[in-house]
Amino acid sequence: MRVAFFVWFVFFVCVSFNILNAQEISRSDLLYKNVKSDTFVPLFRAFKNGDVDAIKEYISDDVYEKNKVLLEQNKEYPNFLRNFYRDAIFQVRKIVKSEEMVFVDTRVRFPDGYQGVTKVQLKEGKSKTGDTIWKVINFVDNSQ
Repeated sequence: MRVAFFVWFVFFVCVSFNILNAQEISRSDLLYKNVKSDTFVPLFRAFKNGDVDAIKEYISDDVYEKNKVLLEQNKEYPNFLRNFYRDAIFQVRKIVKSEEMVFVDTRVRFPDGYQGVTKVQLKEGKSKTGDTIWKVINFVDNSQ
Protein backbone atom coordinates (compact mmCIF):
# COMPACT_ATOMS: atom_id res chain seq x y z
CA MET A 1 0.00 0.00 0.00
CA ARG A 2 2.79 2.43 0.88
CA VAL A 3 4.66 1.59 -2.32
CA ALA A 4 1.58 2.32 -4.43
CA PHE A 5 1.05 5.61 -2.62
CA PHE A 6 4.70 6.55 -3.10
CA VAL A 7 4.55 5.75 -6.84
CA TRP A 8 1.43 7.90 -7.25
CA PHE A 9 2.96 10.67 -5.16
CA VAL A 10 6.13 10.72 -7.28
CA PHE A 11 4.05 10.69 -10.47
CA PHE A 12 1.89 13.57 -9.20
CA VAL A 13 4.93 15.63 -8.22
CA CYS A 14 6.59 15.04 -11.59
CA VAL A 15 3.45 15.95 -13.54
CA SER A 16 2.85 19.02 -11.35
CA PHE A 17 6.46 20.10 -11.81
CA ASN A 18 6.15 19.93 -15.60
CA ILE A 19 2.84 21.79 -15.54
CA LEU A 20 4.27 24.48 -13.29
CA ASN A 21 7.29 24.90 -15.58
CA ALA A 22 5.12 25.20 -18.70
CA GLN A 23 4.60 28.70 -19.98
CA GLU A 24 2.49 30.24 -22.69
CA ILE A 25 4.51 31.51 -25.63
CA SER A 26 3.80 35.02 -26.88
CA ARG A 27 2.74 35.43 -30.52
CA SER A 28 5.79 37.65 -31.03
CA ASP A 29 8.17 34.93 -29.79
CA LEU A 30 10.33 33.21 -32.42
CA LEU A 31 9.24 29.77 -31.15
CA TYR A 32 5.58 30.67 -31.72
CA LYS A 33 6.33 31.87 -35.25
CA ASN A 34 8.43 28.79 -36.04
CA VAL A 35 5.91 26.27 -34.72
CA LYS A 36 3.10 27.99 -36.59
CA SER A 37 4.89 28.57 -39.91
CA ASP A 38 7.17 25.51 -39.99
CA THR A 39 4.71 22.91 -38.70
CA PHE A 40 1.10 24.04 -38.62
CA VAL A 41 0.78 26.03 -41.83
CA PRO A 42 2.16 23.16 -43.95
CA LEU A 43 0.28 20.53 -41.90
CA PHE A 44 -3.03 22.38 -42.30
CA ARG A 45 -2.30 22.81 -46.02
CA ALA A 46 -1.62 19.06 -46.28
CA PHE A 47 -4.98 18.28 -44.63
CA LYS A 48 -6.83 20.60 -47.01
CA ASN A 49 -5.01 19.18 -50.05
CA GLY A 50 -5.31 15.56 -48.92
CA ASP A 51 -1.53 15.27 -49.16
CA VAL A 52 -0.81 12.17 -47.10
CA ASP A 53 2.93 12.26 -47.84
CA ALA A 54 3.17 15.79 -46.45
CA ILE A 55 1.14 14.83 -43.38
CA LYS A 56 3.59 12.00 -42.66
CA GLU A 57 6.42 14.56 -42.56
CA TYR A 58 4.84 16.34 -39.57
CA ILE A 59 3.84 13.38 -37.41
CA SER A 60 6.05 11.27 -35.17
CA ASP A 61 6.87 7.66 -35.93
CA ASP A 62 4.45 6.56 -33.18
CA VAL A 63 1.56 8.56 -34.63
CA TYR A 64 2.41 7.22 -38.08
CA GLU A 65 2.42 3.61 -36.82
CA LYS A 66 -1.00 4.08 -35.17
CA ASN A 67 -2.42 5.49 -38.42
CA LYS A 68 -0.39 3.50 -40.95
CA VAL A 69 -3.32 1.62 -42.46
CA LEU A 70 -5.31 4.83 -42.90
CA LEU A 71 -2.35 6.72 -44.37
CA GLU A 72 -0.96 3.95 -46.58
CA GLN A 73 -3.79 1.64 -47.56
CA ASN A 74 -6.96 3.71 -47.56
CA LYS A 75 -6.92 5.08 -51.11
CA GLU A 76 -10.02 7.21 -50.40
CA TYR A 77 -8.43 9.06 -47.46
CA PRO A 78 -6.88 11.88 -49.54
CA ASN A 79 -10.26 12.59 -51.17
CA PHE A 80 -11.97 12.44 -47.79
CA LEU A 81 -9.52 15.01 -46.38
CA ARG A 82 -9.95 17.33 -49.38
CA ASN A 83 -13.73 17.21 -49.12
CA PHE A 84 -13.89 17.39 -45.32
CA TYR A 85 -11.53 20.37 -44.95
CA ARG A 86 -12.36 22.11 -48.27
CA ASP A 87 -13.73 25.34 -46.78
CA ALA A 88 -12.43 24.94 -43.23
CA ILE A 89 -10.38 27.63 -41.53
CA PHE A 90 -7.52 26.47 -39.32
CA GLN A 91 -6.21 28.57 -36.44
CA VAL A 92 -3.42 28.26 -33.91
CA ARG A 93 -4.91 29.70 -30.73
CA LYS A 94 -2.24 29.22 -28.09
CA ILE A 95 1.19 27.63 -27.73
CA VAL A 96 2.54 26.46 -24.39
CA LYS A 97 6.08 25.15 -23.89
CA SER A 98 7.22 22.78 -21.19
CA GLU A 99 10.73 21.41 -20.82
CA GLU A 100 10.75 19.08 -23.84
CA MET A 101 7.37 19.54 -25.47
CA VAL A 102 5.10 22.11 -26.98
CA PHE A 103 1.33 22.04 -26.61
CA VAL A 104 -0.70 23.84 -29.27
CA ASP A 105 -4.38 24.67 -29.01
CA THR A 106 -5.87 24.67 -32.50
CA ARG A 107 -9.32 25.40 -33.85
CA VAL A 108 -10.89 24.35 -37.11
CA ARG A 109 -13.96 26.32 -38.14
CA PHE A 110 -16.30 24.83 -40.70
CA PRO A 111 -18.76 26.74 -42.92
CA ASP A 112 -21.74 25.19 -41.10
CA GLY A 113 -20.60 26.86 -37.86
CA TYR A 114 -19.11 23.79 -36.21
CA GLN A 115 -15.76 24.37 -34.51
CA GLY A 116 -13.33 21.59 -33.72
CA VAL A 117 -10.88 22.32 -30.93
CA THR A 118 -7.80 20.13 -30.63
CA LYS A 119 -4.80 20.22 -28.33
CA VAL A 120 -1.76 19.00 -30.23
CA GLN A 121 1.37 17.83 -28.45
CA LEU A 122 4.68 18.31 -30.30
CA LYS A 123 8.24 17.19 -29.80
CA GLU A 124 11.32 18.02 -31.81
CA GLY A 125 12.17 15.52 -34.51
CA LYS A 126 14.00 15.27 -37.80
CA SER A 127 12.57 15.94 -41.23
CA LYS A 128 13.44 13.83 -44.27
CA THR A 129 16.17 16.34 -45.07
CA GLY A 130 17.63 16.10 -41.56
CA ASP A 131 16.37 19.48 -40.35
CA THR A 132 15.02 19.75 -36.82
CA ILE A 133 11.27 20.36 -36.87
CA TRP A 134 8.37 20.04 -34.43
CA LYS A 135 6.42 16.81 -34.97
CA VAL A 136 2.97 15.85 -33.70
CA ILE A 137 3.14 13.15 -31.03
CA ASN A 138 -0.47 13.34 -29.84
CA PHE A 139 -3.85 14.84 -30.76
CA VAL A 140 -6.51 15.41 -28.09
CA ASP A 141 -9.90 16.43 -29.47
CA ASN A 142 -11.53 18.96 -27.11
CA SER A 143 -14.56 19.69 -29.28
CA GLN A 144 -17.94 20.01 -27.66
